[in-house]
Amino acid sequence: MLEKIRVGFWQLVFNKTQLEERMTSNVKKDFFDSKKEYSVMPFTVDNVNKLLEILIQNSAQIFQNCIEESFDYLTMYYPDNRVHIEGWKTNERWYVGKKFILPDMLNSFRFGIHKDIISDLSYIKRDKVRDLEKVLCNLIGKNISRVATIDEVVKKGVEFGKWNESEFFKFKIFKKGTIHFEFIDEKIWNEFNRKACEGKKWLGY
Repeated sequence: MLEKIRVGFWQLVFNKTQLEERMTSNVKKDFFDSKKEYSVMPFTVDNVNKLLEILIQNSAQIFQNCIEESFDYLTMYYPDNRVHIEGWKTNERWYVGKKFILPDMLNSFRFGIHKDIISDLSYIKRDKVRDLEKVLCNLIGKNISRVATIDEVVKKGVEFGKWNESEFFKFKIFKKGTIHFEFIDEKIWNEFNRKACEGKKWLGY
């Protein structure tokens, strides 16, 4: 019982930092898994301050890891990709194109091919898109709770094959499960690629 209370207090500290809202799914999992020792530590002022110090010291690297995770996901689907999945000419290997395509974005067993309106995306892929939006929000200093996300737009109901617009993207959903994306702001698109390539120490971008 005491352990559950202690874990709850530590989780409250993490929530108050709002760091989770800035982390991609995998980066969040890796970070919190590595800090599990805090869940069994006494909940004291000194220990809280130590944790906050760690968060501050690692914030730049956490953000960079988030950028690279989204970058790697978006560049998986280039024509000569190494994971034996469908690729598209609009997708690039060494940077994310202003236009790109992602596959398998729908729960086909729920929507089938006859429905003309889509109001939900695949759970896993929805998280991937939200991760990207978190990264872009961090780039421009916005809170994701204050922007129109793709998930929010889709939940209102969108038609297959018609262009829609969120905070960062124009996007079009097709019945085969692909979504075509286009960055709205060229400066944000360039900055995203620049930060990712900088972290990977790739020259020339």
